[in-house]
Amino acid sequence: MMTTATAPAIPVPCVLHWVWSLDTIPEHIKVLSIVKVMRDMRMSPIEFVTHLLVPQDAYRDNANGFYRSRGLENFLNVVCREKRGRKKFDAWYDETIGLDPLFQTIRRETDDLSVAFRRHAADVTPESLLDFDFEEHLTEVCRERSPTLRRILMTAAQTPRAAKENTLKDAEPVLVTMIQAQLAKTRS
Repeated sequence: MMTTATAPAIPVPCVLHWVWSLDTIPEHIKVLSIVKVMRDMRMSPIEFVTHLLVPQDAYRDNANGFYRSRGLENFLNVVCREKRGRKKFDAWYDETIGLDPLFQTIRRETDDLSVAFRRHAADVTPESLLDFDFEEHLTEVCRERSPTLRRILMTAAQTPRAAKENTLKDAEPVLVTMIQAQLAKTRS
């Protein structure tokens, strides 16, 4: 007869009891207690969170709290800080579902720029040409209406090292603005 040895469980006091005052329980003991209960229930932390976020009346308050607070952002930040988590996140993001929100943002921003830059022939006068200020009429509009596209173009135009060290050449005001303006002009 063969027996299988199991690793002894780490003894964790179960503090999930009515007589305990929550403010007297250290955070790590709360977490270890919940982990012990989940282990006893044979449920992983991700299964637990996934069940809470499924749109059901029983979990609605938990899901609302998760999305209303910075819970999702905090969770993703923790995942992305860890090497294995970052690898998984990048793989998910590379799939269509990950890029679609970015594409939607870029489309919306470029459409906004197209509207902002639309001019009629009657709007172009000698006075308007003399009063034209590149920074005010183009760069500021691009900064305000398309920040995401601008960050992507800046990333493409300049390395992080160059952004820190290069004090003579700045791609942001002219190069990136011209690319954004051209994209808005050619947008159909």
